[in-house]
Amino acid sequence: MDGALLPFDVLADVMAVLPASSVRSLMATCKILQSEGPKHLLRSGAVLRSVHDILEFVQFLFTQNCAYFALLRSLDIRLGSFLPESRDRDSCSVEWTRSLERVLTHPSISLSKLTIDDAENLLAADRSMEASLAKLAFVKRLGDAAACSWQAAARRFRLSSDQDSAT
Repeated sequence: MDGALLPFDVLADVMAVLPASSVRSLMATCKILQSEGPKHLLRSGAVLRSVHDILEFVQFLFTQNCAYFALLRSLDIRLGSFLPESRDRDSCSVEWTRSLERVLTHPSISLSKLTIDDAENLLAADRSMEASLAKLAFVKRLGDAAACSWQAAARRFRLSSDQDSAT
């Protein structure tokens, strides 16, 4: 079997059943698999568990002329205890919260599900996050953990927008 190659469609089928770590490894082998990999990486959505995850994920999404946004259907943000301590928030919250806002407000994003665990702390990390969440018209289902906070943020944003337009 010297020089025998697997056809691309077979490799793509293999990628479809591999775990994310194996897909990433295959993506590093050639440009064709590098372009095929993201749809398999994002097929079951993304779970972000740390500020580091957010920053890396944002960098990934903004590569290839933002083509990966169209593949992302589900986003699960589970920072919980990984949120920076309040004394550290001033120094690092701006970067990761602004990065997350850039993702959530990107014109090409087409999420159908957004889950945010411990939404109160996420909203407390940066007050402008409330306005970004309130503008999410594309979300069809919001995870239970975030629903109350998101609805409260949406109400606060709408109220403040109404007050701003009234003046």
